[in-house]
Amino acid sequence: MKQSVGMKIGGGFGVALGFLLVIGAVSYRSTAGLIENAARRSQAYQGIAHLQNFLGLIRDAESGQRGYLLAGEERYLDPYRTAVQQVDKENATIRQVMADSPNQLHRLDGLEPLLKDKLSEFDEAITLRREKGLEAALVLVHNDRGKKITDDIRKILDDMVQEEHRLLEERNSRVESSARNATAVILYGIPVAFIILGIVAVLLTRNISRPLKEVTGFAERLARGDLTLSLTVNHRRDEIGALRQAFGRLADNLRAQIGEITEGTAVLLAAVSEVAATTSQLAASTTESAAAVTQTSATAREVKQTAQVTSQKAQYVSDNA
Repeated sequence: MKQSVGMKIGGGFGVALGFLLVIGAVSYRSTAGLIENAARRSQAYQGIAHLQNFLGLIRDAESGQRGYLLAGEERYLDPYRTAVQQVDKENATIRQVMADSPNQLHRLDGLEPLLKDKLSEFDEAITLRREKGLEAALVLVHNDRGKKITDDIRKILDDMVQEEHRLLEERNSRVESSARNATAVILYGIPVAFIILGIVAVLLTRNISRPLKEVTGFAERLARGDLTLSLTVNHRRDEIGALRQAFGRLADNLRAQIGEITEGTAVLLAAVSEVAATTSQLAASTTESAAAVTQTSATAREVKQTAQVTSQKAQYVSDNA
């Protein structure tokens, strides 16, 4: 498959970007896990606090009821009434905080009828004290039924507190693990990312920048008329390979054309030499011909002069005759 320079550059940056995305995803997951586990740990703390507050409300209600039973004054019922009003609200809050814990919700389901019975007992004792006096109310209070309900309530609340402590330890462990993972990603992931980016940069430099620089240098020397260089054979199929082949063919063509011009120049020089020799011979022949013409002209003048002399002598003889 032919790979262009753009594909190689895109592939290199794609590898680097992919690794950065992996690091980002791992970092996000670790951070999200840390936040989630921290929230769950906080939820466990809230559960423990609400359970202790719930148990405190039961105690406040019981203390207010006993104070009223002993003193018979309505003002002693203020803590009782406040605690009773907050019990249902606290119960709903605990159910909301522990919504992700089926075991705790099951315990709350068992706790609600006990609370109803205990509050009913409180109301009954207060009514007896108000209507029939202290002794009638104390008979109900000293009944084992009320004590058993209280013990059952405390046992369920204690079990729930222990469960929350167990969940707290488990979530603390998860928080520490998530924190270690996030720290490891930051401490090791970022240096590894820089190393991979460096490797990608080196590979791109060796694969693209250096060959391109070599071809550019060859083109510059070729432009200055230096045809002594030649590019090594390269089987690259990208743009740089095509550029190398093009400049190689260009250099070969220039060398071939210069060779042809040199041969033509040699032939032309030989022809010029022959023409020069022929011209020299022709010039020599012309010189000889000119000399012969000059000599012939001189002879003709001498013949003319002789003829004139002869004519004169003939005239003289004629005259004499």
